[in-house]
Amino acid sequence: MATATSVIIILFYIYSTKSFDLPHEIHIGAIFDTGDTLSRQAFEYAVAKINVQSQIFTQSRIVITNIDLVDAYDSFSAYKMVCAQLQKGIVALFTGRLSPALEFVSSLTRQLHMPLLLSSPDPQTKVEYYIINVFPHYTATSQAFSDIIKFQQWDELAIITEHAENLHYLQDLLKLTSDNHQMKVTVRQLRGRPGRDNWHPLLQQLQETGISKFLVDVSTDHLDDFFQHAKTVGLVGPYYDFVLTSLDVSVVKWQKILYTLVNITGLQFFGREDPAVDEFFDSNIYFNVNAPLVTNERSLRASAALIYDAVYFFARALSKFVEQHPLNTTKLTCDAQTPWMHGSALSHFLKKFEANGITGKIKFDENGLRTDVSFEVVDLAADGVQKNGNWSSNAPDRLEIKRNFTKDYETRIKEIQNQTLKVTTVIEPPYVMLNPNWTNSTHKYMGFCIDILLDLSERLSFAFEIEIVKDEIFGKKNEKGEWNGIIGELVNRRADLGLAGLTITYQREQAIDFTKPFLTLGINILFKKAQRVKPKLFGFFKPLSIDVWLYMIAAYFG
Repeated sequence: MATATSVIIILFYIYSTKSFDLPHEIHIGAIFDTGDTLSRQAFEYAVAKINVQSQIFTQSRIVITNIDLVDAYDSFSAYKMVCAQLQKGIVALFTGRLSPALEFVSSLTRQLHMPLLLSSPDPQTKVEYYIINVFPHYTATSQAFSDIIKFQQWDELAIITEHAENLHYLQDLLKLTSDNHQMKVTVRQLRGRPGRDNWHPLLQQLQETGISKFLVDVSTDHLDDFFQHAKTVGLVGPYYDFVLTSLDVSVVKWQKILYTLVNITGLQFFGREDPAVDEFFDSNIYFNVNAPLVTNERSLRASAALIYDAVYFFARALSKFVEQHPLNTTKLTCDAQTPWMHGSALSHFLKKFEANGITGKIKFDENGLRTDVSFEVVDLAADGVQKNGNWSSNAPDRLEIKRNFTKDYETRIKEIQNQTLKVTTVIEPPYVMLNPNWTNSTHKYMGFCIDILLDLSERLSFAFEIEIVKDEIFGKKNEKGEWNGIIGELVNRRADLGLAGLTITYQREQAIDFTKPFLTLGINILFKKAQRVKPKLFGFFKPLSIDVWLYMIAAYFG
């Protein structure tokens, strides 16, 4: 039996992807404002956690070359500090707030192709190739604030800003709100540091204008001072609404104004129940860092979370970068201005990389901006900050407010407890009458409406003061659009509650809110029912008069 020997040649094409090795020590540097303590501490914590707990690097560790602190306006010192760090062969530079001194540093890193990771708002419209900013771009945040204002249907707005440089991204907010041509927008800047002589006069002027809707662009550390001054001039109360640009609403100590009825809305990256935040707090390394990164009740500052995310984002990206690119460190000198050979490729890779962090997904658009971002919408309630919705830049309906009406009702009940409400009314028997037996121990007024008010005050635990409206009328709207009477007292916020046998009309309902009517009178049309009459024999002649019938007969026989 003949056998044929078949030689099967199998060719194996082995495609191997070359992976470049990281140096044993990865040097990075940082420079912060002298007052930006939280960012520095979060930076140290993130590096320590990566080196001890993280599985990102197995054969390498991150080494902080130096953490420099510089005055916000000392550009010369900032220049020398950064040059010294570049000479030690760093692969990235980190910073928090982009102060005037650090803006000069950004131009230096651009010349030397050194990636600069930033974690603060940047008002620049021109995208810097070597700046990787993990802070959401102002177009996203301004859109979020605009959506909130539109949802609340404001017809007026006063923008109060603390820093003139912030007016750039606030102007973008003005463009968004200009879609509503009926909205009246006012912009005011607070001058100087918080103090009665600096902030008090401006807030007093705003109070006198009658504006009740505010967008407050004040730093987190100064929010308490702002609301204390606002409260002094009478701007804090149930008829005033505030939207805060600070992303640290949860860390502010609101105890000083919680007992006052106030409407405050803000945004935050995360809630206390977020798993990533829990992991941050539960880490053992956190307790080895002598730094107040967090406030009481496990609240984390946004500035700390952002720099923490920036370090982790860079570490994850770098571990993937070396799978495709070499990473040779070079000691750069500012005098020679020879750029780093891998800086351009690394910066490009960072802007294409995606990772999840405490502040959500870190992803950059085609312009290198972080515009894909999500926030929690929170309100200040009687028992603290409460989440009531979400905002996401990529969602079909960006703003989603989840109202729990049972919870809202309970919150409102808590807010008026132990408060004294001003009640306006008119004398109109039997609804409101003077009490002839009035003494200091009894009520001055009596009547059907007074009985309802007494019952409500007992059930809801509030006190009240009754004032008779001066013009003693229910309320009419004049040619200028101004209301008088009870309606005028409510519209002008001189009273909290109107109480009377008041008819609900369309105009009045457009001006104030009514309860369900406690009494409905209704309007009836009365008519007499026709009596039945026995028809007469010649009743069919009734439709026409006798004269008409005679003319018809004459015409017929004539």
